[in-house]
Amino acid sequence: MVLQEEKSPKDLKSVWSKYGLRESPFITTPTRLLGILPIGKVFSGRENETKRLIKILTSSNTTRTLVLGDFGVGKTTFVNFIKWVLCLKEKSKSEFVTTPIEIKIQPEWNANNFLLSTLSSIHYASIIFKWEEDGMKLSSLKKIEEYVNIGTQKAIQGTFGVIGAGYSETKSIPSVISPEVYENLLTNLCLELREEGKQLIISYDNLENINSNKLADFFKTIKDYIQTEGFHSIFIGQTKCLSALEKYPQVHSVFTQPTILESLTEKNVLEILKKRCET
Repeated sequence: MVLQEEKSPKDLKSVWSKYGLRESPFITTPTRLLGILPIGKVFSGRENETKRLIKILTSSNTTRTLVLGDFGVGKTTFVNFIKWVLCLKEKSKSEFVTTPIEIKIQPEWNANNFLLSTLSSIHYASIIFKWEEDGMKLSSLKKIEEYVNIGTQKAIQGTFGVIGAGYSETKSIPSVISPEVYENLLTNLCLELREEGKQLIISYDNLENINSNKLADFFKTIKDYIQTEGFHSIFIGQTKCLSALEKYPQVHSVFTQPTILESLTEKNVLEILKKRCET
């Protein structure tokens, strides 16, 4: 009898299917709200941090907070779990809505980029989470869709500017759109949501993409927009990003004390692996 040496398969993902698993339980990418693994079943640890951040988000009708920590400690997964608890765990009874994925901040962002990305994410969420089918008929979503389409086209053409402009079916498409126009769209959307008994939670990732000095100026630029009633913003990054808030006291004052995440304990890691395999 000839014994044939078993070789590792070319596709490493196929290894886990032999054990009845859909993917590697050791995967290090963030657990998503709409991923293969249901975050409500595989999240573990962070009990104190979870209680604290939920208390912050539910204590007022507008909050700004940071979740900070080293690469790989699970910041994005943690924030996604918080959003799942508040927005999706009991969706019909929830007082909050959110977007499917976090918004990734880019190095050269200004107020327009921030607001347009926020509105784009909201429009996407309304489709994915079927807000209208759930009874949330928000008239501002149609206007947001129009401006998102326009803004995206202008961004591609490289013609962003900072002068005021309005748009409707009876007006010509503006050559540039001011942040105030986008702000008005966000304000109206949040107002309509509050009338429906809902508030909005959006998370922004990759703060470290922006240089610390520029990050301070960026926060100063968007300070007024993130104080919109009914709007809760969570910014995710490394602990070094905290120094950016200290540059401008007027910016620092609108943020709550940040949540600092340390590495998970060995017990938590083993619990996560067990839950992933079971799921």
